Amino acid sequence: MSDVERYLDELFDRLAGQGAAGRRMLEEAEQHLRLAVADRVAEGMPVADAEREAVARFGASGPIASLLGRVYQGSRLVRAVVVGGWVVLMLAGAHIVTALVLAEWGTSYTIMRQTAVIGVLLLVAGGVGVTAGRWAGGRPTHALLQASVLALAGVVVLVDVPLAVGLAFGEQGLHRHAAALLTGVAAANVLGVGGVRRLARRSAEQGEVDGVGHGSLAGDVRV
Repeated sequence: MSDVERYLDELFDRLAGQGAAGRRMLEEAEQHLRLAVADRVAEGMPVADAEREAVARFGASGPIASLLGRVYQGSRLVRAVVVGGWVVLMLAGAHIVTALVLAEWGTSYTIMRQTAVIGVLLLVAGGVGVTAGRWAGGRPTHALLQASVLALAGVVVLVDVPLAVGLAFGEQGLHRHAAALLTGVAAANVLGVGGVRRLARRSAEQGEVDGVGHGSLAGDVRV
């Protein structure tokens, strides 16, 4: 086994569990080492010596893997901040929509006002979270879909389950209509986000198919 292969195997073992970031790092390391070896061989250096020098210049695998691990942990934290911010924003939207509906058709001004205040507070908190995460460079894929599902789960756990427990014990004055509206809005949000995502994916796939078709047609014309 060559020095480069041995180094890449060691780096692979150290990068285990790093996900896509680890795979990219391994690919970049291999490309860098191969190019460095090729340059030295082109200058007349024996292959074995070129590989040893390339590995020595690249650095030990331990510190590199450790550095990537810290970067990976930081990226996970940023992702959590962004997704969490979107969850809070979607909860804010659900509260504000519910408050608007209650203002028009509800019978309790107090419940409507409480719902609206909670929505505004959540809106501010969620905006801060999303802005902070994006400022740190976090733009995770599938963030909106994950956030919509988590927001619905939050409504079920924090609103619907306590309401069901209260009804089971015969408590009065519970915000049943507000809870039902919140759940409905959160569920509609999940369906809306999922539908938009599916349409976007289909559009992208169709664009790729069209691109292949145009490329084939252009080749036929050139022939």
